[in-house]
Amino acid sequence: MSLSFVLAMTCAMTWGPPVMGSAEKPQTTFRVHVETEAEGVSTTLAFPVTVFDPEETIYVKNPPELSERDVANVQFKPAANGVGMAMKIILTEHGKDVFQRVTLENVGRVLVVFLNSRIVYAPEIDRMVKDGVLVIPSGVSLAESEQIKKDIELMLKKRRQL
Repeated sequence: MSLSFVLAMTCAMTWGPPVMGSAEKPQTTFRVHVETEAEGVSTTLAFPVTVFDPEETIYVKNPPELSERDVANVQFKPAANGVGMAMKIILTEHGKDVFQRVTLENVGRVLVVFLNSRIVYAPEIDRMVKDGVLVIPSGVSLAESEQIKKDIELMLKKRRQL
């Protein structure tokens, strides 16, 4: 599977802090980090993660490049490989701009997408992604997809109120 496909399908979703005074709070988290050099990097600026296919430990930049605040919408469908759901993440204009810059500047590095603190996708960046769409090809459970839908609706409602 090419990185272009992987990138177009990449992004872990970690829903950020709720708006103050909110009775309902999003439960989903989404974070996207980029691989960085391990040597001489402060643990406040990077942390190790183990990715698969191939299995290896890499360091990723901290803070994340993208979070739930950069998500405009999500769509789900059964994964082509039969493992859970595929998730299509449509980024906000800000998220789209950030993702374009990150993919342009980091070709050849690994993009690591976390959903609820779990790595769900870790493709190698093979090109700049301009359309602001990330697709996670599989591995999102049906229960997670339902919770994510609820959380996105709640976040969008809160944004409209601001």
